[in-house]
Amino acid sequence: MRKTGLIPHNRIAVSGIPQFPGVPAILIPGALTYFGIYEEFLNGLCTDIGAHFAPPGWTLRHTGAASLCTVADLAGGGLTLTGGAADNDTVQITLGDAIGGAFWMADNREIFFETRLQHTLGGEVNIGIGLIDPAGADYLANGGAALPNADFIMFDTLDGDANWMISGNKAAAGVDENNTGIARVAATPITLGFHVYGLPLNYVCDCYVNRALIAAAQLPFASIPLTGLMPFIAQKNGWAGPDSVTVDYIMCVMNR
Repeated sequence: MRKTGLIPHNRIAVSGIPQFPGVPAILIPGALTYFGIYEEFLNGLCTDIGAHFAPPGWTLRHTGAASLCTVADLAGGGLTLTGGAADNDTVQITLGDAIGGAFWMADNREIFFETRLQHTLGGEVNIGIGLIDPAGADYLANGGAALPNADFIMFDTLDGDANWMISGNKAAAGVDENNTGIARVAATPITLGFHVYGLPLNYVCDCYVNRALIAAAQLPFASIPLTGLMPFIAQKNGWAGPDSVTVDYIMCVMNR
């Protein structure tokens, strides 16, 4: 039977997902062909580390007592991550825990990721969103420095950046950071997506902004992590004042 609409992220498959070219239109749970998440952040938050709050199933990490997650006042649901009142205050969430990941690129597999978000821009702002090998550490470095972790594909914009970037890292072998050419603009929704696919030992990652392919921003095989990844959102203040990012939804789908 065909399934449509919202399905909780802990189901084995999802359907009715947002579309950009190449994403499967209908996923049939009974066939077990695809699995993934479509998170609209409609559920209430639950207590997490340090008496802060995070969506059910997500692990929160923060620095700065005032850094927090809140449900956004937004049609269709959403989640706002707000840094505290100090430079480099951080708030980030990772689906699952800090041990392993469910999205693992390999032969005959492909991964689709998409999100829609908007952010404030009181001063400088640091944002990362995508897939990462979970770690009990900040995913964004202080002062807009180089991305500090291994094994990820993410959209990011850091201190001093004017545009959105897409970055990939495989096994700490350095970061391939490509400029999308799309400016970061405060209080303006933007849709960011990527598609990982390819022949054995020649996987690539295509980049989409507002569902338009940015061919020049494609990540090469050398930057495609080959380990378990999970969705994450990270925000770090780039100045001595609060900034925030509001995420409308996250979609991530992979074939088995």
